[in-house]
Amino acid sequence: MSELDIIALEVPILLTVAVGWLIVRIRLLRASSADVLNTLFLHVFAPALIVSLLAKQQLASLLDIPFILATLLLMLGLYGGLFLAHAVLLKRTLAVSAFAAFAGTKFNTVVVGLPVLVANLGHHAIVPTIINLVAAYFTILPLTLILSGIPPSGSARGTAVWGVVLAAVKKAITHPFVVATVLGLFLAGTGAALPVWLDKTLLTVGSAAIPSALLAVGMALSAPSIRENLAEIAGVSAVRVILSPALAILVAKLFRLSPVFAIALVVSFSLPTAKMVLPLAEEHRTYVKESAGIIAVTTASLVAVVPVVIWVCERLWPGFVGAVALTGP
Repeated sequence: MSELDIIALEVPILLTVAVGWLIVRIRLLRASSADVLNTLFLHVFAPALIVSLLAKQQLASLLDIPFILATLLLMLGLYGGLFLAHAVLLKRTLAVSAFAAFAGTKFNTVVVGLPVLVANLGHHAIVPTIINLVAAYFTILPLTLILSGIPPSGSARGTAVWGVVLAAVKKAITHPFVVATVLGLFLAGTGAALPVWLDKTLLTVGSAAIPSALLAVGMALSAPSIRENLAEIAGVSAVRVILSPALAILVAKLFRLSPVFAIALVVSFSLPTAKMVLPLAEEHRTYVKESAGIIAVTTASLVAVVPVVIWVCERLWPGFVGAVALTGP
């Protein structure tokens, strides 16, 4: 596949993001209007798409052990490295260190990841997307909530920690994406086919997931002041979109992943920081300005980083980018 072919695959994604940005710039809608799209995406569009696509999968195909292990190794390795760098070297608090690690590790799995992966790998992308989603929601998300909720000291510390742990688990298992994934896995495992009318309804509703997500990214894209936290924002952002995909290539080779899963791993770990990091930081009143800056910088980098990463993947695993997308599920 030529460089022009790769660019052609990314143009619809980038143009849709640009349309969202333009809508706000010409004041057709406010940036805050993206919250409506995000809510619909989170609770309606994406869950419908996840259930519909997962129900058609063979359960065995979802249990790609090498990809699961590679994902966990990368995710926990990056998180641990960033946490220790902040807690030990920079002498930051547990909460600040946890959120710095979360901002540098939690990539935008569905809102950005799903459209990008589907555009390049077709509906085969749903499997690695779901694995990435579940891995994050049951590892680094609860870990961040637990670490940031631990009191500095005091006799009630043990009781407080258990309360934080239970809250973190509840938050993970009740997330709409996780609920939709469990339902989809159940259907895939039992072989129960959805009624035709329901399947078509889910696909129709789910087809709005990708354009709505990309429009919301463009509408919400802003450039908060990053001067006062420039070094922190630049450092964590570099880990997110430069170091992470480079390590992903090494891990993909180490685990000898199939080309589709290898490309999915590398592209996923080049994605921008998830927007969910900011509301969580605001809720804990920790690492707020830094999170906003990291999200803005890594999201803006999407324009330059993803086409380069796709180009590299095509050189390492030729013949799979675009070709898989064209063949469909």
